[in-house]
Amino acid sequence: MRLGVPFKIIFSLFLMGILAGLGSSFFLYSLNYLTAQRQQYPLIMLGLPILGLLFALTKAKYSVYFNQGPKDLFRASRGEVKDSFLYLPPIILISTLLSHLFGASVGRESTAAQMGGGFSYWIPKFLSTSLEHKCSLIVSGLSAGFGAAVGAPLAGLVFGLEITGGWTIRNIVYCTFVSAVSFFITKLVGAPHTYYPIASPEISLTIKTIIAILCLSTFSSLLLYLFFFLKKQTENLIEALPGFLLKSTLVGLILAISFCFMGYQKYAGLGIEYIQFSLLGITNTADPFWKVFFTALSIGSGFKGGEFIPFVFIGSSLGALISKILSAGLLLPTIGFGLFYGAATRTPIACSIMVGEIFGWQYGFICYPATIVTILFLGKRSVFSNG
Repeated sequence: MRLGVPFKIIFSLFLMGILAGLGSSFFLYSLNYLTAQRQQYPLIMLGLPILGLLFALTKAKYSVYFNQGPKDLFRASRGEVKDSFLYLPPIILISTLLSHLFGASVGRESTAAQMGGGFSYWIPKFLSTSLEHKCSLIVSGLSAGFGAAVGAPLAGLVFGLEITGGWTIRNIVYCTFVSAVSFFITKLVGAPHTYYPIASPEISLTIKTIIAILCLSTFSSLLLYLFFFLKKQTENLIEALPGFLLKSTLVGLILAISFCFMGYQKYAGLGIEYIQFSLLGITNTADPFWKVFFTALSIGSGFKGGEFIPFVFIGSSLGALISKILSAGLLLPTIGFGLFYGAATRTPIACSIMVGEIFGWQYGFICYPATIVTILFLGKRSVFSNG
């Protein structure tokens, strides 16, 4: 029996939502388990240089598959479709889980978004009605994966549209449908979404508060400049080192020694508990700076997972620090939660909606202009550009 085009489209969207929801749920469960194992046996982080070597060997032999990242998916969403994306979900899943098991300072939501985009290549070819349909499936997968991992489906819906620039009616419909299905699946299987405390539902916008928010935007842009610089220098250092073994293991060795023997273990992995402390105004002066340093080293040396949770850590701890200095209450850590990543990826709408979904819309409305100011300070630089 020949299937009609509308049925093919609806069925493929259902499949995308189910795959993204199940994939993100499995990822979150696995990540929680491996993080608990690392925290119980911290010396496992001494394996970081070995993991760096393993990644370098894999990259050298299977570069077509292992080197694929978000920017490749963005191009695919505009028509540059590649069959190699078929293998993206398992590759990025396994490499991210290994990075977290051994303690690299990387994130998780970028992985879930890439898995979602890659799942579009798992949809049977007989359900692909056109190239435009395929491209829209990629955008909807990015949306569904991000929203399912964060636990913020509206933010996920907008994320795929905003980060690809694909604001078409087709993409909006696809993202809405797939994000809703994937989020329902995560709830159905009880995916372990992170709880973030809401310190105070009341907001009082005074001159002092506005000045504090401008300080947060200013220092966020400076820390992002620092991150871009350190990441680029890490890449340049690795390129300049002699010998394959030294190139692939040196940064992992620095991270392992720092985390295991120098007292910097709190900056390994996600650091969820320290984000939760920051949202309550509890932070150390050095926290945002050290997290920038170790995240730049981890990502610049090729460990997988993306920047989302590390940037949430940096933004919320920076907000808590500025609030402590200026006695500005607990608004800034909540704004910083979404501002830092929103500015770094140029997705102010999605990240402001995320803040609104998690903490309350009064916070989201303030997060948006604060993020825009930070983006203006940054110029054209983003984590997806070469600047």
